[in-house]
Amino acid sequence: MAISPMMKQYLETKEQYPDAILFFRLGDFYEMFYDDAKLVSRVLDLTLTGKQCGEEERAPMCGVPYHSADTYIGRLVELGYSVVICEQTEDPALAKGLVKRDVVRIITPGTVTDTAQLTESKNNYIASVYLCAPKAAVCFSDISTGDLRATIVEDYKTGLMNELSVYMPKELLVSFEPDDEKELTALIRERLGAVINAKYRSSFVPSIGKMALIDVFGMTSDQIKEIDPNLVISTGALINYIKETQKTDISYLKEPAFYTSGQYLEIDSSSRRSLELCSAMRTGKKQGTLLWVLDKTKTSLGGRMLRKWIEQPLVSVPQIEKRQKAVDELFREIALRDGFAESLKNVSDIERLMTKVIYGSANAKDLRAIANTMASFPEIKKYLACCKSPRLSELHDGFDVMSDLCSLLDTTIADDPPFSVREGGFIKEGVNDELDKLRDIVGNSKKYLSELEEREKAATGIKNLKIGYNRVFGYYIEVSRSNLNDVPSSYIRKQTLTTGERYITEE
Repeated sequence: MAISPMMKQYLETKEQYPDAILFFRLGDFYEMFYDDAKLVSRVLDLTLTGKQCGEEERAPMCGVPYHSADTYIGRLVELGYSVVICEQTEDPALAKGLVKRDVVRIITPGTVTDTAQLTESKNNYIASVYLCAPKAAVCFSDISTGDLRATIVEDYKTGLMNELSVYMPKELLVSFEPDDEKELTALIRERLGAVINAKYRSSFVPSIGKMALIDVFGMTSDQIKEIDPNLVISTGALINYIKETQKTDISYLKEPAFYTSGQYLEIDSSSRRSLELCSAMRTGKKQGTLLWVLDKTKTSLGGRMLRKWIEQPLVSVPQIEKRQKAVDELFREIALRDGFAESLKNVSDIERLMTKVIYGSANAKDLRAIANTMASFPEIKKYLACCKSPRLSELHDGFDVMSDLCSLLDTTIADDPPFSVREGGFIKEGVNDELDKLRDIVGNSKKYLSELEEREKAATGIKNLKIGYNRVFGYYIEVSRSNLNDVPSSYIRKQTLTTGERYITEE
């Protein structure tokens, strides 16, 4: 038996991603087949069915509704699996033959951007490790916030785990074969529980690193020459991987922050665990840690920043004093501190919301949250203007309240929009005349039809003309036999009855 065209399309796509679970869009469902279907059925406790695809036996199949797929994807990624999204790229109603499909995104443990799958006050890092013995060049990124930073570890056998323990990445791209570094690989899996990805070892080359920095950040060759060549390789490999998996513009990534090992206080991984800075040794949770005691932040961004401060204590005296003066001012000025706290209550996770906008996955509620957040900016800047400490003054001078964008969103997006775009009603009235007219027709259809009927009666002089509806051809105008001579030529005959005729018009 010949394999069906749809299954051939599936198999060709799956061949490109043999180690990931392929979510293949079929109508209103994402379907998985063969081994993927068996795996997902088992780990998510979903029903395993079958589909006749032109083979002798039915292909094992398992599916989830596309509108709730994020929940299932999140559970799979949390378990350490990678998920490939293959979407329909044309309208099935307009397609000639087989619907075109293409991979639009690859979701891995380190490349999650869906806020529902992330911890608000904690970054979700992916890292790349380039071994250049005895050193290691390490690059970290949280693609949900655009954070990107890199450093050199002088002795990877004694220092690499300490650096990785600061960020606790969920996924590691490595330049080495795990079997060649068994001790390091075992430590990473035991201490971090991270997924080790060695399939992109060919990306750890100078040419890819240089091109990535030029393409994404517009760096010049002279600027790149000033960066340690090993950092260029590690950073480029990670950027290249992010670009390949996200399949979208990644220029929102912040320019890499290259830091030295002496910039922050070095704490070995064992001491870090014993000190219970951000994670309790017994439970692995925040409760009972130093972060738990100190964290009085009002926003997700503040929570993530405080965690970074605790994980990476400063060693530069001028920087420490600058931070201390800012904290001291807020500590002493109670009214100022309380004002800040109150104005920050309406600030949503703007970093991750903007990432969703860039990915095209933001809904109307996200846009409303962005508008509400920006509405707080003028008040926050007003409080910053009262500050005298150097760091807070710097923040004031660089603060753009973006009033034009705030006004656009506020006047366009409904105050309480629906979660799904499919529900409609997320654009305010008065924004678009045509939309208002269509919405009025939908909301006041009986009134509209009644007015139309009265207008047609007046125009034709047919007193018993009626407007009706059926499922065959929709709305129609019905005229009795005794009035057929008065029917205007613009009417289009649609159905003949024993009692009269039914017509439609261009309108």
